[in-house]
Amino acid sequence: MKKILCFFGIFALIAGFVTSCGDDDDDDGNGTPGGKSVSQKKLKKLVDGIRSWEYVYDKDGKCTSYIDFYQNQPNENTNYKYDGNKIVEECSLLDGSVRCTTTILFNSNGYIESETTENGGSSDNTVYTYDNQGHLISENYTDEESDETRVTTYTWENGNVTKVEVKEIYEGEESEYVMYYEYTNDNYSSAIENKVGFNALQIEDGFISPYYFGTLGTSLKNLPVAIKYVEEERQETQTLTWTFDGDGYPVKVVSTLSSDVNSIEFVWE
Repeated sequence: MKKILCFFGIFALIAGFVTSCGDDDDDDGNGTPGGKSVSQKKLKKLVDGIRSWEYVYDKDGKCTSYIDFYQNQPNENTNYKYDGNKIVEECSLLDGSVRCTTTILFNSNGYIESETTENGGSSDNTVYTYDNQGHLISENYTDEESDETRVTTYTWENGNVTKVEVKEIYEGEESEYVMYYEYTNDNYSSAIENKVGFNALQIEDGFISPYYFGTLGTSLKNLPVAIKYVEEERQETQTLTWTFDGDGYPVKVVSTLSSDVNSIEFVWE
């Protein structure tokens, strides 16, 4: 159940992987990174309790780096180098030593085709597949060191992901679980427009990677307000409560799971 734990971990200040900057560049038809334009504003800062991330952009609006802060002190730097249909992400510690390097390749539509991360001599790889409408329909992950494999499939209805099925082998054990996305509930009688362009993977992983906006296929039409997790006999429902600025951009999301309540704040420019 590694992916669910990653999602909860971000809200609990455990995570360290990737969420969202807001790359506003359109694909030029030659496979250059950027995907479709989904947001007029760029994410300047993400705050998760005592941890935060601050993003830097070049004159063309591409995110070139971000700094990971812990208790308001710099903790780690991540830099991005753009080269045609490729982005190289380099994570380094404050002493300049490189912790890991990720190579992101894009297809002819400007959507992410694969991600390969090198970390201390080991590597993992994720391959993404889309349908002819640009919807992300599968994600295949392999880790050569742990022999972990994970296949995630996405079901779409009316412009939104409604079901995410995950099958994985981790430390020799097989597991399966399902996530059901809900877009209305007692607190939200009408679906919320997704003005920012979030996709399902960003929401699962916790909102940090600067190249995910518009680059993982068609964005969700609406923002989910609840996610139900089902694994064998176990079921849990996580609710998401959104707060917006005057332009309809989210400035805060509160996650509630049983007695655990956590929040993330967004600063746009």
